[in-house]
Amino acid sequence: MSTHHDSEAWRDVPGYEGYYQVSSHGRVKSVERMVKFGNQLRTVRGALLTPLLGSCGHLKVSLSRNSRMRHQYIHRLVLEAFVGSCPDGMECCHFPDRDPSNNRLENLRWGTSKDNAEDMILHGTSGRGERNSAAKLTEAAVLLVRSWSLKGITQKSIAYHFGVSRATIGDILAGRTWRHL
Repeated sequence: MSTHHDSEAWRDVPGYEGYYQVSSHGRVKSVERMVKFGNQLRTVRGALLTPLLGSCGHLKVSLSRNSRMRHQYIHRLVLEAFVGSCPDGMECCHFPDRDPSNNRLENLRWGTSKDNAEDMILHGTSGRGERNSAAKLTEAAVLLVRSWSLKGITQKSIAYHFGVSRATIGDILAGRTWRHL
């Protein structure tokens, strides 16, 4: 069964009109065109570009125009071509699917940094708590830290038990870290 979202639409990549197009499915292709080589005109065939893996799992492509190569993130190309330029103070948000390689138009929107952070929390993909690669404590340990503090155990003793600094325990108890618990 076909839905409206199944049909793939193509639009010129802003700034690369006549060179590249991006689709509503998040694919990018070069456009067939005539190019002057010396005194001759040659046809350059269009082709789908192979995406490269960028930061945090986002896909990017290399676009060239006037002998200048630039890497561009596909999610941004899709939004710029189908929705318009990024408004001031906004960024690209992947929602409802948090997969950074899903660059379909229906999965992208302009949003604030706060919107993006709230989406990550909703989907469990934020880097807070145990998901943070720098975390030295588990959520269970943080709850124990709070419990022991309420029972009068000193921050120094708690820090020694968990092998962290007294400042780390102080930050937990003051709500500067692990606020979400």
